[in-house]
Order: sequence, then C-alpha cells, then structure tokens
Amino acid sequence: AIPTVVNGSLWKLMLNGEYGVINAVLTRLHLIPSYQSWLGNPKTAMLCIVIADVWKMTPLAIIFFLAALQGIETGLGRRRFQRWGARRLDIDIILWSGGRWRGRDLIIPHPAFAQRDFVLRPLSAIAPDWKCPPSGQSVRHLHALLRKASYHRATRG
Repeated sequence: AIPTVVNGSLWKLMLNGEYGVINAVLTRLHLIPSYQSWLGNPKTAMLCIVIADVWKMTPLAIIFFLAALQGIETGLGRRRFQRWGARRLDIDIILWSGGRWRGRDLIIPHPAFAQRDFVLRPLSAIAPDWKCPPSGQSVRHLHALLRKASYHRATRG
C-alpha cells in the first residue's frame, strides 16, 4: 500500500475538475459530456474517496506479478479456452506475504491449496512454519492434516 498522503495527492490531481486525467478519459470515451468537479459535488465526493481508499490498499505489485506469470504461461504455449479445464501449464500464486487478496482474476490464498499434496509437500519443505491466512495454521500443520485425511480415506476403502 502507498502512503495515505501520496495516495490522496495523486487522486486529487486525477480528479481535478479542470485538468484531471479521470475527466479526460471519461470525456474522450463519451461517458460524460464535460469535465466534472468530482470532489466538489457531495453526490460524487464520497464515492471518489472510497475508490481512492480501496485503490490505496490494492497491492499493485501482485497484479503485475500475476500478469507476468500469465505472460510466462502464454509464452510457453498455454491457451485460455475454458476456465477450470485441462491445461498443459498452470502457474498459480498460492500464498504471499501480503495476506489475503481477492480480485476479479485472483484469490490469495488459493482456494484449494490446503487440499493439494502437490502444493503442500514442497511448500512445507521450503517454508514449514509459514502461517496461512485465514486459519493461521502453519504449512507443516496443514500438510499433516492432509496426509492424515488421505491415510484415513485410503484405509477405509
């Protein structure tokens, strides 16, 4: 996240009623007829403040990282035809030091990482004591739970 004062200054410039980039983009796209005073209008000021605050908390680095990983997948021949379909290559962001993240194309931690031995086995070798959100359990503990559940399933049937 960027400092609040920097974020506020940035958005003040972007939302400026005379020369702000938001007005320039929206008028060029014919979404508004003329430049607006976004922060001077009580109907739009609060919405702008909320958007600016949400944007401040968006870790831009993770979005860039996801784009880079998807570029690697594409460069190595992955084609995105069907969501959840079979694929030759899949590079996921499983966990990261920023905690939880939910975006349109990305959820961290990966929703199914704790049920996948092929994720937890190498992860427990690299970072066994890493605490995973939201449970706060260590990777080592999650892997032990998964192995125990797998063992019970195998011995039952």
